[in-house]
Amino acid sequence: MTRPLNALRSVDQICWSSYNTLSILMKDKHPHLYFIIVVLILFPLILFSEFLAQFLLSKFYSPLDSGGLINKIAFLSAGITSAFLTIAIFRKFIDKKDFKSMGFDFRNRLFDLLLGLAVGTILISIGFIVLVIFGYLEVISFNFDANWLIGYIVLMALVALHEEVLLRGYLLNSFMNVSNKYVSLVISSLIFAALHLLNPNISIIPIVNLFLAGIFLGISYIHSKNLWFPMSLHFSWNFIQGPILGFQVSGQEVHPLISHQISGNTLITGGEFGFEGSLIATILILTSIVALDWFFKRNEALKKKITIGFSENELIVTED
Repeated sequence: MTRPLNALRSVDQICWSSYNTLSILMKDKHPHLYFIIVVLILFPLILFSEFLAQFLLSKFYSPLDSGGLINKIAFLSAGITSAFLTIAIFRKFIDKKDFKSMGFDFRNRLFDLLLGLAVGTILISIGFIVLVIFGYLEVISFNFDANWLIGYIVLMALVALHEEVLLRGYLLNSFMNVSNKYVSLVISSLIFAALHLLNPNISIIPIVNLFLAGIFLGISYIHSKNLWFPMSLHFSWNFIQGPILGFQVSGQEVHPLISHQISGNTLITGGEFGFEGSLIATILILTSIVALDWFFKRNEALKKKITIGFSENELIVTED
């Protein structure tokens, strides 16, 4: 009985060793193949796992508020859970890394998180103020509802977590393993924009702005490989834009704190797509991309340390 068991263990070890070797060769020796597999097989499988989880939920779930916040949160949570489990499997068995390594290290990252919240809030607020000053936007009423605000905080936090883990944590991270980080950023941003093509009232300027938003959200990641800044930026951008200031969020209607009426040139206002379809947003995002790239490059350079030591009469210099 011992010999068959030993034989099975040997076969298992050989298979596992072969798999490890294949995985390493695919990324190191055939990066283009790895890139194609991620885009055409692995990422679609993640999206399919989301769809499947939400489809199954729809068969057993009785919505507490049809089409409302609780319903959206429930279905988004099911999709996120399934997608993250799929990503964790791919990270473990293909990338040989854990889920946390995509950018969840919180050590010395509180500043990044707070900076993301501030940047998103300030940029959307600037756009709102510009539209008011030049007469494109008129505030009509204030509609405070604590339950709606709390619900939107949860929903927008889930949206930010979901999209940043998929697009930056997994996709951009995978591309950066086999390609130049700026090329990886551009390709992941194109995919980010493509995933919004079915949004209501989509047109050329919103598509361009969504692509730029992908660059905007990913620019810190290519320097830090950390998700706290893009997640908090994504959250504050969406939350202040929609539930607070009353713009559509990527074409999606929300129940806002501030109700307003917009009129005038849709190139300036964004029209029915919302502020993200505006040329004002284009200018703000482009300016922010340049500023953030400079900031994170400088921050990256300052964090590098040079350690000098001696080993067997040899001078050793390491940089980390």
